Amino acid sequence: MDNRALIRAFRLAASLMELHEENPFKIRAYEGTAATLERLELPVADMDRTGLPDRTGLSKTAAAKVAEMLDTGTFEELRKLLEATPPGVVEMLNIKGIGPKKIRVLWRELGVESPEQLREAAERDEVSKLKGFGKKTQDTILAALEFNQDSQGKLLYPQAEELAEDLARRLREALGTDSVAVAGKSVVASKSWKP
Repeated sequence: MDNRALIRAFRLAASLMELHEENPFKIRAYEGTAATLERLELPVADMDRTGLPDRTGLSKTAAAKVAEMLDTGTFEELRKLLEATPPGVVEMLNIKGIGPKKIRVLWRELGVESPEQLREAAERDEVSKLKGFGKKTQDTILAALEFNQDSQGKLLYPQAEELAEDLARRLREALGTDSVAVAGKSVVASKSWKP
């Protein structure tokens, strides 16, 4: 598991805690863990688990959660939060322009549990009538939902670059050549390969 996956997990935990109105100090602790991990240049997965607090600047508690995440793919609090939250509500946390507090209102007051239900509620002009929302927020939500739909199946450049480099490495190994390079929209190999 790379540092980015760890950062995403701790940010998700913080957002879910905010969604469920958990202790604000705990929320800040998870956000702080994500920020500390973001500043690291070395992969945490390559570090000795017992040395994480000293090598990373994480507290012992945060380091224990990072170690648990590296060993099991999750940590107890995140697992419990995900179990208590409908998957569609978790998905709504990825909608730009609305945070956990607004999602909580949409979920609890309108019963919205997915981006699709949110789009329907916004198109029926139900979102703008909620306290703390308005026509402008509703329009922002609709635009963000449209953007998310248009972006499905697309990758950010760093994600695509990582996949391309992984494919090039695998091809180098399979073909037994160093003459494989990532070029433009594809991976190019100079040695012919026969299955």
